[in-house]
Amino acid sequence: MTVPLDLAGPLPRGRLSVAASAGTGKTHALSTLAARYVVEADIPVHKLLVVTFTRAAAAELKDRVRARLVELATALETAADDPGWMPDDPVLARVCADDHASRLRRARAALTEFDSATISTIHGFAQQVLGTLGSAVRTDPDAVLVDDTAALVTQVATDLLVAEATRGTEGLPSLEELTRATHLALTNHASRLHPCPGAPEAGRDDEATVSALRLRGLVERVIETIRHRRTAAGTLSFDDLLLHLRDALADNSTGPAARAALRQRFPVALIDEFQDTDPVQWQIFDAAFGGAGTDGSTLVLVGDPKQAIYAFRGADVHTYLDAVEGMDSAVLGTNWRSDPAVLGANEVLLTGATFGSGSIGFEAVRPAPANADRSMCDLAGDPAPALDVRFAVGDAVPRHSRSKHPDAVTKAASAQIQRDVARHVRDLLENTVIPDDDQRRGTRALRPEDICVLVAANHESAKVRDALLALGIPAVVNRGESVLESPAAEHWHRLLAGVARPQSAARARAAASSWFVGWDAEQIANASDEELAVLQERLRAWGEELDERGVAAFVGLVMTASGVATRVLSAPGGARDMTDLDHLGELLAGSCGHANTPSALLVAFEQLGHATNDAEPEADLSARRVESESSAVQIMTTHVSKGLEFPVVCCPSLWSSVVAVRDVVWWEDGQRHVDLAGGLVWGDPEEHQRRESLAYAELVGTSLRLLYVALTRARHHTALWWAPSEGAWQTGLARVLFGRDEHGSIDPAAFDTSLTEVLEPLDVEGSLQRLQPVVSRSGGNISLTVVGNSDDDTSRPWHDPGSAEPPPLEVATLHRDLPRWTNRWSFSKLVDSDARHGDPGDDSAGDAAGADELPPSPRAAAARQPDAGRGGADRTGRSDPVPLLLGGVPGGTGFGNLVHGVLERVDFCSGELEADLALLVSEQLRHDPWEVDVDLLVSGLAAMIRTPLGPLFDHRPLAELHRGDRLDEMSFEFNLAGSGPPVTADMIGRLALQHLDPDDPYRDWAESLAGIHGESRAAAARLAGHMTGSIDLVARITPAGGPSRFLVCDYKTNRLAHGGTDPDPSAFDPDSLPAAMAEHDYPLQALLYSVALHRYLRWRVPDYDPRAHLGGIGYLFVRGLVGPATPTVHGVPRGLAQWNPPAALITSLSDLLEGDRGEQR
Repeated sequence: MTVPLDLAGPLPRGRLSVAASAGTGKTHALSTLAARYVVEADIPVHKLLVVTFTRAAAAELKDRVRARLVELATALETAADDPGWMPDDPVLARVCADDHASRLRRARAALTEFDSATISTIHGFAQQVLGTLGSAVRTDPDAVLVDDTAALVTQVATDLLVAEATRGTEGLPSLEELTRATHLALTNHASRLHPCPGAPEAGRDDEATVSALRLRGLVERVIETIRHRRTAAGTLSFDDLLLHLRDALADNSTGPAARAALRQRFPVALIDEFQDTDPVQWQIFDAAFGGAGTDGSTLVLVGDPKQAIYAFRGADVHTYLDAVEGMDSAVLGTNWRSDPAVLGANEVLLTGATFGSGSIGFEAVRPAPANADRSMCDLAGDPAPALDVRFAVGDAVPRHSRSKHPDAVTKAASAQIQRDVARHVRDLLENTVIPDDDQRRGTRALRPEDICVLVAANHESAKVRDALLALGIPAVVNRGESVLESPAAEHWHRLLAGVARPQSAARARAAASSWFVGWDAEQIANASDEELAVLQERLRAWGEELDERGVAAFVGLVMTASGVATRVLSAPGGARDMTDLDHLGELLAGSCGHANTPSALLVAFEQLGHATNDAEPEADLSARRVESESSAVQIMTTHVSKGLEFPVVCCPSLWSSVVAVRDVVWWEDGQRHVDLAGGLVWGDPEEHQRRESLAYAELVGTSLRLLYVALTRARHHTALWWAPSEGAWQTGLARVLFGRDEHGSIDPAAFDTSLTEVLEPLDVEGSLQRLQPVVSRSGGNISLTVVGNSDDDTSRPWHDPGSAEPPPLEVATLHRDLPRWTNRWSFSKLVDSDARHGDPGDDSAGDAAGADELPPSPRAAAARQPDAGRGGADRTGRSDPVPLLLGGVPGGTGFGNLVHGVLERVDFCSGELEADLALLVSEQLRHDPWEVDVDLLVSGLAAMIRTPLGPLFDHRPLAELHRGDRLDEMSFEFNLAGSGPPVTADMIGRLALQHLDPDDPYRDWAESLAGIHGESRAAAARLAGHMTGSIDLVARITPAGGPSRFLVCDYKTNRLAHGGTDPDPSAFDPDSLPAAMAEHDYPLQALLYSVALHRYLRWRVPDYDPRAHLGGIGYLFVRGLVGPATPTVHGVPRGLAQWNPPAALITSLSDLLEGDRGEQR
């Protein structure tokens, strides 16, 4: 029995299916349940599993779950302070009913540890789980996840066809046929593939059947070759992740333990958008949580089968239906999106309809109380129809002259409808108002950005946009076709081809025709040899930029030096083209960033067109971007619109014919079937026809579900268009509009998707009469409008009432001083006087690894040489000098980057440390060449890692620091100065002097920073804005019997030598390093990094105590640390600058940087 889901009721246990409808708040329900499980059921947040099907949805769910936890924690705090308080929200009231202290503690702990929650896509979940199952998974634990299926299929299929052609081409498929069939097999795992060798259906010897069987065999060989290549390359696809996890959980020997471990790890699992699952995904969830209810675990599936529209990606609504059959079920029955009139119109229109299966019926929903009196109105204040069905049957709509269907229109009706869309949008903009969400009970004029036009396919988008623009209505295509299919891609290709071979006159002329050069046909034809040579030299120079500085620099140079922006933006449609050019430039710098030669970049760009996003196609980076963020009508496909909502929605494409069966995929006998040779009439002709009919039924079901999605996007008004073309009578829209009896009630037979001829085409008069009972029953919520008449006003432009004549241009006068100190600061920028006076918006200066060897600051002599009373150490017991292994290696940014890159990635505890270092050094040098003796560098770094690091590190070397006890390159960013005036360097210096002991080795530096004597490089800095940086290493040291301490560590490659001489080993002595540190203001860097670590730990460490957990600072001068034989002073090795500033200094500095000035700091 299905009951309403009560979010304030008892928490679900066992298995529960939650049936949703559009707009009923699935995300709110999931986030509420997740937060309640944590707070009420004492499920630690790291044991909570929430799975959805896109990264965007996962990110939104994370935000919503965290916000709900904050809301619960706030309510519990209020209830604890005021026992008589009770919130109005039923969920909050239930949570606050009792056990305030325990529930508040759980909520706070969950917020502190929220990053450990598993709220991800199915692929992210699979990747995480596979990493924890160990030997239970028969896969390479070091395999790299890649997204190259499309390119790999094309490559393997091409090689295979070439080899097969030597055996004869009879019955050999084309490359397109083979790649398409292979993709079909790869996206339909756990399906039965046809033809099946040995089956009766394939027992014929006719040409088509032989060709089909050959295609099946080739597909299997392509897939097997891909599998071998991935194994050899150590890579996995996103589909491989799911298959490996499914197999691990189903394995007879290792499966039981794996399933038990998974249920123990995640006692509660919430699955969102479950209607988009596929057989493999359900096999994973079913196996993992098959005992839900009997073993204390819980599995909640939330989905809406009426919105299952992604069959072309492998999603299978039949899997959903089979999975939820027999489960306890609940329903979300309140719509929080739409006006009552919209819901009423949809209820009248859709009651009795089914959507591809008798098990998927329309469910009426009730409007949210807050929306009860909301509606779109005309300017007189009268409610406007919530649903306008617009019949394109006027005298201007072209008719078929030879059609057997009465009043059948031609495909040219599309153009008439597109013009009417623009007309309808114009009339709505001029004559209607909608509820103003910013003003309760108020209204406002409808604006272009309130309107969305949903089309069936991307190729329709531009035509609708042009029709709107023709009436002066701004419109943009949102997430339409791939940018790789745009004109801009062709112009990039011409340029890259020319840069790859500038000596080719033909390629140079082709590049000249691109937007980047801008020659017209006459210029190209009449260009002299000298002019062509100049162009070829420019192309060659651009290629050199690519060789020397990489793809990003090349793209930046081309975009600026070519003048392409001026050229493109001055032409009609320039904003669209410029957006595409910029987008492609980003793709080149990102996806093709590894290609550092012109020819390699050209190949990489060409391969982009074959790439797909296996895990999440709708997140494809090549999807075209909106060219303008200004107020404009949005145009997108219905598939893209799923999950979105708009005040007004126009649907001009629902009457379009159901697409012909291209992928022969159907459901039969509880299993999905796929015909890989769907383009061939193979086997028994009657069986072929049966397969086609079953596949067509699936398409009709999808058409009905797309109709439901389109009709449920609007908050206030939907307009849809009907045109009686010959193919329109098989669509879902035709069945909904005309599959009715004389009383206007739905005829169930019209929704039998196995039948292709379910409706008798009606003439115009009969069509209108068939819908009259529906209109009457709607109470004014549905209207019928005949459009396409020759006297329709489709040319009058819209005038934006909010627009006015632009004022004359003049130079603006700045009447105030700009706070130039507000900046995005890093330590490097802080100590760089030139950067301090640069553009506050320029964050190019950063704490780069190679910035170690900065020139010293102009510091007073007292700061250069610490006196014996401050850090002058007793050298008793110090060993004789040991040579510096890396002392003679030249310094420079390249060397710093190389060392930092290797130390960040190497496993200090590796049993094959030298081999690992050699591999990492080689990889780093391939990306960033640097002349260095690799063997010497490996020996030096291995020795450094094995050097005992004195009392600060509990006398351990880095070689004993395991991965779990280190954070590499911990990036941070925090606000500076709050809303008050900037923090100055002398304020930091004076604060340090308040806390440092008189004999602290860095007290002289603090005096210099405070301006008492000398001046540090950072003295003129005024800190406001943001501080950003990256800590090379945060090390966790846990002494025996003591709490864990966290150290700020930084690798320094400074030579500590001048004039080109090799460094003296004594320069790295512990009592000499404070002067070197002070010369470069490293103590300031160390304090800022300690503030960042303090702020991080107070969120992450339970019962955090700065005095116990802040363990100090260790700057590791790489050249001075030479292994276990490194000389020491009082146990501190040469090459280590250690400092233990008081915890009170760190916390006070943190407060100061937040804007708390304390008392006269």
